[in-house]
Amino acid sequence: MTIPQKKSILLISLILVLVPYLFISIYSNPAADDFTYAFKGKAPDFVQTLINEYFIWNGRYTSNVLVLINPLAFNSIICYKIAPVVIIFLTFLAYLLFVKVLTGSFFSKLDRLIGSLLLTLLFIYQMPIISEGIYWYTGAVTYQLGNICALTYASLIILFFKEQFVFRNKIVHVIFLTLILFLTIGFNEVIMIALLCFSCILLLIAFKKRSTQKSFVVYFFLITLMGSSIVYFAPGNDVRESFFPDNHDFVHSFFYSIAQTGRFFLKWISSVPLWLLTVLYFFWNRNLSKNIKLFSDSFYLSPVYSSFLLFFVIFIAAFPAYWSTGILGQHRTINVAYYLFVILWFINLTVWFNYYEGKLKNIKELNRKIRTVSLIVILITFLFTKNGYVTYIDIFSGKAKSFDKQMKDRYSLIKSSNDTIWFKPIIDAPKSIFLYEITNNPNHWLNKCYAVYFECEEKPVLKE
Repeated sequence: MTIPQKKSILLISLILVLVPYLFISIYSNPAADDFTYAFKGKAPDFVQTLINEYFIWNGRYTSNVLVLINPLAFNSIICYKIAPVVIIFLTFLAYLLFVKVLTGSFFSKLDRLIGSLLLTLLFIYQMPIISEGIYWYTGAVTYQLGNICALTYASLIILFFKEQFVFRNKIVHVIFLTLILFLTIGFNEVIMIALLCFSCILLLIAFKKRSTQKSFVVYFFLITLMGSSIVYFAPGNDVRESFFPDNHDFVHSFFYSIAQTGRFFLKWISSVPLWLLTVLYFFWNRNLSKNIKLFSDSFYLSPVYSSFLLFFVIFIAAFPAYWSTGILGQHRTINVAYYLFVILWFINLTVWFNYYEGKLKNIKELNRKIRTVSLIVILITFLFTKNGYVTYIDIFSGKAKSFDKQMKDRYSLIKSSNDTIWFKPIIDAPKSIFLYEITNNPNHWLNKCYAVYFECEEKPVLKE
């Protein structure tokens, strides 16, 4: 069997491993904020609704638009179920663009597809909370779509320094970069902080290397500062934080964020695919560093700085939650950290492999059988551990299908009930797509979400 044939088999295998994550989307259903944002999205004055969100809830000027045009606002549950497929596909495309920009013509199209699928699966199979990150519309467009846009921005920045411009026009490229940068900052606070830090790093590198593009780097920094100010100084932030009396405790926020940084770092590096890919990447990096300047220059990072960034991205995802609410609560922000962590892990490997190049240069290429076995183990691990295992169990046990039916029964009950609406508890809920069950309290915000969206606020919504 030829090498291209083996690579084609690997590509098909990776696609098959990804299929369950796409398939289970048909059983996803809205919850919590999906309903309230969809209700607001139906308002006749859309612009005024956006302004209200900025003044009474948060400054996420980009994701606020997207959550308000939730498919439910157009009464389309089908589009709601299609949204996770779109998110996964865009995640793959963002990785594909990033890999293509980094490697240029050095990798073949087949190699780029395989590399991008490996990154996509490495992210999805171990993301901290897949239900909120992929299958819950409000969480997906606020956080994962922000991740996708941030990586796209990073790819375009690299092209900018390579002087490979969109439509071969530098001005058009700068305009496009400005637009995507400004929009990406407006998705969520974690991406805002990450991009602010990224801009500072670019500034340091540009001035240290005396780049001819220093003026543009300063310009992008100022755009980042402007967008971040819009998010940070939004009046709605104070209103939202007022619901959490134990917030703004720096010592508590700092030390708990440090603890969460250690916790998630250890959890993520316990991944078998991550370490097997690390071994394989050593040999890929050896060739990349011989042929591509960005790799040979170790991304302009020292081993200490590149290692620090691995921990820093987790810290900046945890700290805002502790600072604003006093608790970590949900793990949506940690999803962002892991997305950045995966990318930085391989950048960090390049930095360290290059640093020890003299001591490692005598290591021989891996035997083809070892590489084949390693890739088979990676595929099996993707399938039968962590989110892969949970997703398969939810599909093949019938949990996901049963959940979808139970949710449809709820929608029918809301429309037919004449007085108090009594929901049966969700039985044997699927872990990969289910979140936020209602309570026995009709005044609880989760209960009221149903009542608001279905315009039945006079009917108490309760769980039996």
